Amino acid sequence: MTPQELEQYPAWAAEQREPASAVRDEPITAPENRPICAEGSVVYLEDDHRFTVERIGQFDVHLRDEEAPLFGRAISREEFQRQLDANPRNGGMMLSEQQHEALVQAQTEQALSYIEDYLKDEFEITEPDFSDLTRIDLGYTTTEDEKHVIQVYADLENCTVTKLVDDTLYAQERYSSLDDLNQTLLSNLDFDSLMEIDLDEVEEHEPLENVFLTDESAAHDPTNYLAPYEPEVPTGTKAKFAANLNAIRTLKQIEQRGTPDTEAEQDVLAGYLGWGGLADAFDPNKDSWRSEYKQLKDLLTPEEYAAAQESTLTAFYTPPAVIHAMYRALTRMGCVGGNVLESSMGVGAFFGHRSGSFDTNNAKLYGVELDSVSGRIAQQLYQKAKIQICGYEKADLPDSFFDLAIGNVPFGQYQVTDRQYDKLHFQIHDYFLAKTVDKLRVGGIMAFITTSGTMDKMSESVRRYLAARCDLIGAVRLPNNTFTAQAGTTVTSDILFLQKRGRVLEQDAPWIHVGETANGIPLNRYFIDHPEMICGEMQMVSGPYGRVHKSAFSGHKSLNSTLFCPLSRLGSRHFALSGVLYRPYTRHFASLPA
Repeated sequence: MTPQELEQYPAWAAEQREPASAVRDEPITAPENRPICAEGSVVYLEDDHRFTVERIGQFDVHLRDEEAPLFGRAISREEFQRQLDANPRNGGMMLSEQQHEALVQAQTEQALSYIEDYLKDEFEITEPDFSDLTRIDLGYTTTEDEKHVIQVYADLENCTVTKLVDDTLYAQERYSSLDDLNQTLLSNLDFDSLMEIDLDEVEEHEPLENVFLTDESAAHDPTNYLAPYEPEVPTGTKAKFAANLNAIRTLKQIEQRGTPDTEAEQDVLAGYLGWGGLADAFDPNKDSWRSEYKQLKDLLTPEEYAAAQESTLTAFYTPPAVIHAMYRALTRMGCVGGNVLESSMGVGAFFGHRSGSFDTNNAKLYGVELDSVSGRIAQQLYQKAKIQICGYEKADLPDSFFDLAIGNVPFGQYQVTDRQYDKLHFQIHDYFLAKTVDKLRVGGIMAFITTSGTMDKMSESVRRYLAARCDLIGAVRLPNNTFTAQAGTTVTSDILFLQKRGRVLEQDAPWIHVGETANGIPLNRYFIDHPEMICGEMQMVSGPYGRVHKSAFSGHKSLNSTLFCPLSRLGSRHFALSGVLYRPYTRHFASLPA
């Protein structure tokens, strides 16, 4: 314990020895002078183990093991308080919620005071907008040649400062606490230092102009491919294989000649459907696939082949009817532009079938794709987009930046290693949702297809995490045969529409919980309360690991017709794009999109 805590301890101990209240059935109020646990306190937890409190966060307490100082650990505030109470050596020490809230409030007010003084001195702004603490603009300027736009903003809730160059992440500094942010940066804000960039580094990553000397390439303007509303999709595994092979050959020809793809080549590239359901093509012992196996081996590099083979169980083509229905719902919500992220894009089906309003409103597209072949095809199709070929956990993306995140996340019973989210222990599909929350701006919308397990699993941890940070606009349960035609698989999945709130709010929303239908089928409370959002009828069927439930649709309706009614119910306008005041002159400040 700290000296202050040791001084408080005798008084507290004496009070504990006083006769107990005569009214035994009344709740006992903890004495106000119990020692307060603070950063730097020494505590004794399980097995009388000695720790030093390094940081008390909003949700967790971070500890240093005094017997092994190089190792630390973090436990929830609730579990930490339980272990404090269990060991008498802690002298009744307790966490103070009021003290913590007051500290955060004081540090926030100090931060806003620093920023207010800076804005007044630098830009003569006397009434800054502090309505969104996750995006407080600190500066907006252009380089001297007016070729590049530089933006800097602070996020007080996540203790980060982000610098963008031409709407692309240039740098993001994360501070250990709000106090660290105050002392290190905000107390001494300087416009020139904030706006400083390495121009050579920026231009090194820009596409070179006039590299190719042909008239065709000189006249080429970057474009974003727009797919036909109802493209012809091959039926049958052999036809799908042929389309994939044709697209890969076309990609390699384009890359070899070094000129942008033509419109006809884009149609071929867009025909790439991925390898979901095509495991036979990778089996050398399948006589009926021997020719296809050899063609793949000859065409792909060892790395490309390994990635393609690995994707046979996870890479499934999303039917355009589902994508169109999602965009119609987003349009009714008022989401028609801004910064758009597809975090597991394949070749970019959600970009290709985007609503025309996104082009009208000059939406900026950002994509991430793990598979090299798929990512390179996407880069050819969406030449104006910012596409990174890497895992989502390695993507260089700013927090609190995107207006919309849309896509079909990978399903799987495994976890992704990402230090910021490892402690959550979420499976890959739930990890994508959790990480994307941080990428959205306040008010931004997530429209993701995910496995039904996200909503129906008995563990509530994922749903509680999301509900603390987002409002559920609505959900739609898809028929289990949605992906059958193209992927040859039946899987029950959901479309979730979530909107990010401005602060974390622990709450007990109905959709956190799982109940049972009248037929005894375990189901998320949202779908029990809103059966009209289920496309089909929930049934219990036999699976490889026992009985499972699925949404089976019986009838002859098209997928488009099936989705129309449930998605049309999501008609409220939830979304608003912030206006932008932009003038391309150096050293100026303007309101930027949050």
